[in-house]
Amino acid sequence: MADRFGVDVQVAGEMGRHLAEIRNSFNDLGGSFEAAGEVTGSARVQKALGEFVKHSSDVRKKLDQELERAAGLLNGLASGARQLDAGLAEAVTVDASGQPAAPGTATPAAPPGAAPAPSPTSAPSPASAPSPAPAPEGAPA
Repeated sequence: MADRFGVDVQVAGEMGRHLAEIRNSFNDLGGSFEAAGEVTGSARVQKALGEFVKHSSDVRKKLDQELERAAGLLNGLASGARQLDAGLAEAVTVDASGQPAAPGTATPAAPPGAAPAPSPTSAPSPASAPSPAPAPEGAPA
């Protein structure tokens, strides 16, 4: 299934934020139209803008709901993908012996055929440290 699903978490989050910004700007537009009618000094323009706002309110309300829904879905996708990735990373970890590691102490699993990465929380003990190679004959010690 992993080969069929992928998400760019950063892009999904950015799109969610952009849609929320568009929604906020769009909601502010209705108030701007109402205020613009009063500023023109023309009763006719004021009436026309008032009619526009009145007749477009159902459409604006529906668009507002759809923008809110889309932003929420994208933000939820980004959040869920981050949580899933973190959960999978924790579940697919091994210790130095190749056994499943205790939560919070693991290092990422090594690719097949590769040696596991050393744990960042443990240093090699002096007994397990490799001894230096012997100097070649005739070389100064």
